[in-house]
Amino acid sequence: MSLLFALAAVVAAMVSWYLARRLLVRPLVILRRELATYRPGKILNPPAAATSAAQEIAELSEAFHALTRDVARHEDEMQRALADQTRLTREVHHRVKNNLQIISSLISLHWRATDDPGKAAAYLSIQRRVDALAVVQRNHYAELEHQNGVRARVVLNEIVASLRTSAQIQGDGELDFSVEADDILLHHDVAAPVAFMTAELADLAISQGATGTLYVSLKLLEDDRSKACLTLQLPPQQESSAASQRGAELCGRVLGGLARQLRTPLDHDGEAGRYSLVIPVAG
Repeated sequence: MSLLFALAAVVAAMVSWYLARRLLVRPLVILRRELATYRPGKILNPPAAATSAAQEIAELSEAFHALTRDVARHEDEMQRALADQTRLTREVHHRVKNNLQIISSLISLHWRATDDPGKAAAYLSIQRRVDALAVVQRNHYAELEHQNGVRARVVLNEIVASLRTSAQIQGDGELDFSVEADDILLHHDVAAPVAFMTAELADLAISQGATGTLYVSLKLLEDDRSKACLTLQLPPQQESSAASQRGAELCGRVLGGLARQLRTPLDHDGEAGRYSLVIPVAG
């Protein structure tokens, strides 16, 4: 009799172990493995073992797998929304780029049509600023897919090339430009003020009939590679009139306002005609 009871106890223990493993341990191990390897966006379906698991574990498994389906649906919706937003952003920048080109062309038409030297000079002055912004916008649009920023060296060289042509048209061609720039990236909201600063100082030099070289330098800081120093230096001034002083004061106020927009102090050396400030770089 005792042997029969012992055999029955062994059989009961084995059945209990089998049922516990089938209904509890195995489904929990499978669910834990799925949790460990799960990545957002991946849809998981309840394994076959979950159908024979204990009710509580089966419900837990179904809740987890339903959650993966919800997360995958939300991820898909977010991806579609991001694609739509990117497409709209590209469209906006494309229209801005085209509009700036149209504005520049209209200014050029009015400049060519006028016989008044004062009006012609005003049209060219406005066009210099519009063209500088158009260069930034065009390069920003070209790099929009990567969203890393615009290449400062390319932008500054394009702006200076346009300014050099404008100086030859309005002046006697004796004003030259020199660009020294590291191969760095600038965010759009930094590149635009830099372009305006360059055009503003060049406009001052052209309006004053300056001769020599206007220097533009953008160099990374040695002690902080996340920032660069922008330096703009006018050629030596031969004479100083009341009109030129008023123009220099206005230019200084504009440059100061752009520096405040960049949230950085503007250093001005009046004797050397040099302006410098530190700006952040994108990469």
